[in-house]
Amino acid sequence: MAGRRKDYRTWDEFSASERRRGLTILGGAGIVAVGAVVLVYGGTAAGGGAPVGAPPPAVTGLAGAVVTPAATVTSPDLDEWYKAIDRHRTDIGLAEADVRKAIAESNGMALQPACVLLNTRTIAADSAGITTPAGDAGQAWAEGLRALKQATQSCAQLFDGTQVAPTVLLTETSTALDAADAAWGRLSSPDTRVADASAGSASPPAPSAPTVAG
Repeated sequence: MAGRRKDYRTWDEFSASERRRGLTILGGAGIVAVGAVVLVYGGTAAGGGAPVGAPPPAVTGLAGAVVTPAATVTSPDLDEWYKAIDRHRTDIGLAEADVRKAIAESNGMALQPACVLLNTRTIAADSAGITTPAGDAGQAWAEGLRALKQATQSCAQLFDGTQVAPTVLLTETSTALDAADAAWGRLSSPDTRVADASAGSASPPAPSAPTVAG
């Protein structure tokens, strides 16, 4: 304001002793500020190095690097796998036979519970946690399960009010069951079992008769 006494001076107006004292004060404030940053982000390890909590430095060479081996997926023993799925194949084959019988007899009262049972057993087989082997046998098992799910879905639509002609749904059900039989028929094929056994098992298992009704 005009007329008011000037109560501050510029740096050039300070004396030499005042400038030295000012620099000392500023230097001390700078040290305090750096110390605060170190406290917030973490100090350094003994002997120097990266601040505590900071990400580790990038490794530029292989010396001292820790190498983690990649996880490997082991295919199950083929004999054990066939034993594990055998009960599911038998149960599903019996339920499928009931579905086919009801369709052949045009017996809707028997068809609905038969389809429900087939669906239940298919889901049980698919969610049993059985590790599927690589190769033709594992592919045939998966294809059979997919076809069975399609069959039970088409069959269920006969009774849930789906606006599709019953003859169409019955045909879709039978066609899907045929596809399941064809896929699982490969499980009992000597060619399939010998090929998979030679790839992942020491001795090929003997062929067995199909369990899914055709």
